[in-house]
Amino acid sequence: MLLWWNYLLLMAMIVLKGWYMTELSAYFFGLALVCGLVYGMSLNEMARHFVDGMKDMVYPAILVGIAAGISIIMENGNILDSIVNAFAQPLSHTPQVINGGLMMFVQTLINLFIPSGTGQAVVTMPLMAPLADVVGITRQTAVLAYQLGDGCSNCIIPTGAMMMAAISFGKVPYVRWAKFIAKWLGLQLIIGFSFCVIASVIQLGPF
Repeated sequence: MLLWWNYLLLMAMIVLKGWYMTELSAYFFGLALVCGLVYGMSLNEMARHFVDGMKDMVYPAILVGIAAGISIIMENGNILDSIVNAFAQPLSHTPQVINGGLMMFVQTLINLFIPSGTGQAVVTMPLMAPLADVVGITRQTAVLAYQLGDGCSNCIIPTGAMMMAAISFGKVPYVRWAKFIAKWLGLQLIIGFSFCVIASVIQLGPF
């Protein structure tokens, strides 16, 4: 119950007060202190657990930094426009209604090489947002395509650290896991493609 109240409070503050990274970071830091006190931890214990948690975030943080560097290079080197145009050319010859779904499949492929959701967003959204403008779908549809393309394939990509760690703990060979999950992944992609088509049809956007 407390978890749901926490989510509701966060959504309310984001929508009503415009909270972003600074406010959210401060909120979660304060929440961690409160949880530590509730569990009876000393300040030293909380600090030690905080450091242990930060160790797990070093790899994603490095990826985000590298991804941001890639984005800056692409933008300042005038590479971004060329890439958008390269993506837009084939999509300009396909029905507008399926462009969102095709963008989802592109994100799925990119997820294999950039398994970090944040890193993928930093690299691809500067491409996908203007691409959405070019092919005639809303930017919200492009975001939906990113979310589905990133999320669905996390259950099978061998570059995903969490998934590989989970099947290692369970002593499940990757090939066996891939054969098991492939049909469910296919179903998710079909459903995701359908949602992207619906988003394209209704011109999903801000209310």
